[in-house]
Amino acid sequence: MTLTLPVVVLAAAVGGFIASGIYYTILHDPLARARLDSSERETPPWTYVAEFARTLVIAVVVAGIASVSGVESWLSGITLGLALWVGFPLMLWVGAILHEGTNARLAV
Repeated sequence: MTLTLPVVVLAAAVGGFIASGIYYTILHDPLARARLDSSERETPPWTYVAEFARTLVIAVVVAGIASVSGVESWLSGITLGLALWVGFPLMLWVGAILHEGTNARLAV
C-alpha cells in the first residue's frame, strides 16, 4: 500500500502536534506555572487549533524541502529533520544574542 504525500504530511503534522504537546508538558518550567494565576493557566481552546495549523504548515514546508532536495530514505529524512531542528533555532539564538542584546544564558 502506497501512501500519498498529503496523507503522510497530515500524519506528520498530527505526530508533531502530539510530540510537541508531550515535550512542552514535560519540560515546561514549573516556576512559570506558579507565577501565573489560575485564570492565566487555562489554555484557550483556539490555541490548540492554531498550534495544529502551525505544525501542519511546518510539515508542508519540510515535505517540500525534502522533495526538492531528493530525500528518499528514512536516514536522509532523519538527517534533514535533525539539521532543520538544530540549524534554525541555533541561528535564531545567535541573531537574538548578536543583534538584540539578549543575554546568552537566557537565550539558551
